[in-house]
Amino acid sequence: MSDSASLVKMYDHTEVILRWLHLTDLHMGMKGSKTLWPNVEEIFFKDLEYLDETVGPIDLVMFTGDLTQRGSESEFQQLDKLLDKFWKKFGEMECEPKFLAVPGNHDLVRPDQSDSVLINLQDRWDDHEFQQAFWDNSKCPERQLVDKAFDNYLQWWQNTTVPKPDIYSEGILPGDFSATIEKDGFKLGILGLNSAFLQLMNGREGKLALHMRQFNQACNKSHDHGPSWAQDHDACLLLTHHPQDWLTEEAQEQLKGEIYSSPERFALHMFGHMHQSNLSSLAEGGANPRSTLQGCSLFGIEGWGKEKKERLHGYSLCELKIEGNTASLSIYPRKAEKKQGSGWHIDRDTSFTLPRGEEGTEPVAVKLLRERPNHPIARARKKKIKSPQ
Repeated sequence: MSDSASLVKMYDHTEVILRWLHLTDLHMGMKGSKTLWPNVEEIFFKDLEYLDETVGPIDLVMFTGDLTQRGSESEFQQLDKLLDKFWKKFGEMECEPKFLAVPGNHDLVRPDQSDSVLINLQDRWDDHEFQQAFWDNSKCPERQLVDKAFDNYLQWWQNTTVPKPDIYSEGILPGDFSATIEKDGFKLGILGLNSAFLQLMNGREGKLALHMRQFNQACNKSHDHGPSWAQDHDACLLLTHHPQDWLTEEAQEQLKGEIYSSPERFALHMFGHMHQSNLSSLAEGGANPRSTLQGCSLFGIEGWGKEKKERLHGYSLCELKIEGNTASLSIYPRKAEKKQGSGWHIDRDTSFTLPRGEEGTEPVAVKLLRERPNHPIARARKKKIKSPQ
């Protein structure tokens, strides 16, 4: 057998597995939560133990916003106490996942709705010169208004003691970040963007924004710009609180055509806000598909929206499996339901298409962003190993 063939065979049996929890919309501090959360916490912890035994240990916990109900300092203090319990449970499961989060529209303190700066921010956002001034000048009244609204969130994030990634960089807006997780030579990049900075008043569907400036600034601590940061990873994930259709048409183009660029840049875009779970994959113009995972609320006890729809409670475990230069993604969706005579119970979410008897979705291929630099095939090519004569 040739040297290169031996390396291929050896590497075929080498794999890296990264698993993360996607949590969203906890709404800590919601009226009545102190009474009803303990039951949800109990079944949540039991389900985590089950997944740990049947699927495997967790490397990351990612929260896509609305961790609190009103963004108050006291709610973030309650949140910290709960997260301490989460990580105590993880310790019992013999794992210590890293934690990442982006803010949602409930993680801010809303300004006076008659504030002229707020009205100016909402009414003039379509003006490109106004937008330019907003992004260019951190001291402009509108930027200062946004910073102040998220001050409690930012203070909480900077002071919380739960484990965070060692490689982490903050961005232009509160809650924007880039982070890197390394495992067995595999580099996973996570980009988190604040999609709630224009939702300082009620509603705003179709009027929110994301911008390439957020991507570039979140990555400029270690790279010249966002695209070069992405290229330095084997795969990347994107976190926002809002789904794409809550953005303006211009912002949707920024997301698809600039931030996402090629569909392969992010293996998965995760968000919450809508309190219902959904996994979708969309290919446009013959390009590879973009995959999105919308999470349902981890906890909620009141109707939402104009129709007062019932909140669904659950979360997802995601698994990225890398074998050589190929990768695949599976989702393990979980949903809480009331059972006859026994209260709440978390099980697999059958609104997803799941193989009979399986907890997770069929693995979907993920295109890696680069040839892994340290794997044997790459080294063989670099050294130009040839078969013996």
